[in-house]
Amino acid sequence: MAKKRPIRILLMGYPYFVHRLQELGWSAEYQLIPLPRTRIGRYLALLRADLIYLIGGDLRHNRFFNLAFLLGKRLVVHWVGSDILAMKEWHEQKRRFASWMVKKAEHWAEVDWTAAELLDLGIQARIVPLTPAAFPEKTYEIPSKFVVLTYLPPGKEEFYGEKELIQLARKFPEIVFLAAAASSADPKPEWPSNLIPIGWVNNMSELYREVIALVRLTQHDGLSFMVLEALAQARYVIWSYPLTGAAQARNCVEAAPVLADLYRAFCHQKLTLNSEGRNMVIGNYTPQAVLGQIAQGIAEILAR
Repeated sequence: MAKKRPIRILLMGYPYFVHRLQELGWSAEYQLIPLPRTRIGRYLALLRADLIYLIGGDLRHNRFFNLAFLLGKRLVVHWVGSDILAMKEWHEQKRRFASWMVKKAEHWAEVDWTAAELLDLGIQARIVPLTPAAFPEKTYEIPSKFVVLTYLPPGKEEFYGEKELIQLARKFPEIVFLAAAASSADPKPEWPSNLIPIGWVNNMSELYREVIALVRLTQHDGLSFMVLEALAQARYVIWSYPLTGAAQARNCVEAAPVLADLYRAFCHQKLTLNSEGRNMVIGNYTPQAVLGQIAQGIAEILAR
């Protein structure tokens, strides 16, 4: 009996997510084909592939994907968040999409709110997770000092809610706010003294030993890896979007009472680990859970 060849998946798109997918531990049933660097290599890989898996949606006309369509190749487009904003801007400029990409490709979104945004582009997307959480071997107990973590990368401070976080830090001068990615070399005279830039952090697990809550007040987000990571560490999360185990808040006014409740419980030594958030991640966003849902979706597509 001839050995069944593996399903060949041409994996392409945003490098960060491609790398994360490659690390998921695919079984021998699948052969992941990374996108070759040369044009001829790409077209040869296209001919060999059973399915193209594109991470980061793009609906504009493209010769490579037009050929894939003519060859009858199955295409999965997994949307992540920023790509939706780019396509909405393209659409608002009255520019045309490749109609077959909208109608014939299989569209996946990580969460229900990005799936809802895709409806504005005429796309009905299936919800399939993409990014697993980094899972610590153990969780650390609540630290002795109340510290909040946030994220303010250079050049994107407004997008990540800098003004709201400044207000929040001023409202809680007794709480330390650590701003990951923010450079301490750049002067920030408008920042209160308890909002501290700590630059890029290589070992987030070690940082979470000192942190009680993550506050992420973004203007737009997909399923944030940072949010999943904090929940996996059994830390509390205040985020712009609704997620089991996290509190939703879109600005300082909404975030302040949530943070006040956490701080009050901490001061009375009644604050425990965020077990609800960690259990949610265990049930849905371990590498095994994410890969299982992706593999199931691919199997269903190829069976049609």
